[in-house]
Amino acid sequence: MELVWLLFVVTGVLIILVLYLNLTLYRANRQLEEQVQQLQQLQKDFGVLCAGSARLGNQILQLERRVKKLDERQDQIDLHTPENCAYSQAIKMVRNGADIDQLIASCGLSRDEAGLVYLLHNTNSTANTPFGQAGTNHADNQNRLNEWQE
Repeated sequence: MELVWLLFVVTGVLIILVLYLNLTLYRANRQLEEQVQQLQQLQKDFGVLCAGSARLGNQILQLERRVKKLDERQDQIDLHTPENCAYSQAIKMVRNGADIDQLIASCGLSRDEAGLVYLLHNTNSTANTPFGQAGTNHADNQNRLNEWQE
């Protein structure tokens, strides 16, 4: 009889142990499923993030290309704009004693432009201009300019 009771006790302990292990296995399986779902959601989020960053990277590249083109275009405009090169060069030349014909030849200015630059920036009171004698008096220069335009 003792052996039967011992078998019942051992069987009961084994059943309790099996139930405990099943419960532990169920909990572990449930945690694993939750983690798999979280991992799948993270993978989706990461995919969306990568796609967004790729689009953003492409947009940045397009903007960089556009800025580069605009820089090149601005440089070309600066090189071909008479105001930046010709006029400043003409002013320097007038201050160094150049005449209107030299301005036209060197700076590509029209005769009217060259005359105006010469009139406004010539500090030599004895130089001849298409407006007469140039002086340093602004009012005199303005009067000569008005006469020349008429």
